[in-house]
Amino acid sequence: MLRAESWEEREEALSAAYRAVGELHNQLAITTPVELGVVRMCDRPFKVVWGDFIDALTADIQDPEVRRLLERWPVGGIEQVRSVLWRVADRRQLFGLLDSR
Repeated sequence: MLRAESWEEREEALSAAYRAVGELHNQLAITTPVELGVVRMCDRPFKVVWGDFIDALTADIQDPEVRRLLERWPVGGIEQVRSVLWRVADRRQLFGLLDSR
């Protein structure tokens, strides 16, 4: 059974898991290798494994239509999703995309 008695132990275990996933991505060689680092985000006391996977995955997109989609609907953190959905027209467009009828 996996068990962490403190947040520090959980942080260490999550960091190891995230690093392993990042290394698997790099082994696939579908992008240039992503440098993995450990950083503290937003002045919080917690460490995270960081790698710019989004830029690596989108760097070679050539198709202008796909590039426009990427610019219109950015991939990233939840704050980007919130920004995209802020305007009513954007929400309606998204709901239209998700409507399976």
